[in-house]
Amino acid sequence: MSKTFLYCFMAAVLWAGICSEPAKAAVTAVVAPGEDIVLLAPLPLEEVSGVRIYNPVTTAFGFRVEIEGVTAGAAPVEPGFQLVDETFALRLSVQNEMTRERLRELPARAKARIRLGYDRSRIRAKGLRPQNLTLMRLVRKDEARRTWMSCGRVLSRKAITAIRRMGSPVFELGYYGNDAANEYVWAVMDVPGTYALGIPEPASLLLAAGGAGLLAIRRR
Repeated sequence: MSKTFLYCFMAAVLWAGICSEPAKAAVTAVVAPGEDIVLLAPLPLEEVSGVRIYNPVTTAFGFRVEIEGVTAGAAPVEPGFQLVDETFALRLSVQNEMTRERLRELPARAKARIRLGYDRSRIRAKGLRPQNLTLMRLVRKDEARRTWMSCGRVLSRKAITAIRRMGSPVFELGYYGNDAANEYVWAVMDVPGTYALGIPEPASLLLAAGGAGLLAIRRR
């Protein structure tokens, strides 16, 4: 066997190994004080997935923002909800560009709108109604456990008024919703983290519908 053939063979094996590894893409940017930018998530997330983030001029440092597609995993879910897909999530990381410290919470007046796309036909194929989808965030309940929680509840626990909005999104902290026409859920938050698609469980929807019906009867 000639050396030339051996080198070519080894190079081919190495290249095949590199190509067979799963792609680990991330999108990063630095947001200076006073800037407002939009980052679209890498594939295989839906094309509309991404983050809009605002760094107020009052902040003394820039943010280094990174978003990437990750596996949601099998962590417990808030009672009354379920994840739509445990293999599909978006992680938003933010760090102080000066100190490289990772931020668990954005500074005052800073905000991020997380947007996660879905395929309406796939959702219906699961027997679910797309208009009921909502955005969930993975939160730490204690040192040992993490739980998926609806963004509406995350906001409420932070004493931020949570307002659900159907249709086109706004960029005001506390709003969250579902743009069914463009097939994505969204929420305006002040915390980085991992976000995924969730939906109320059927029993919760029935209770909500029953409560609404009872309220209508009382109003009559």
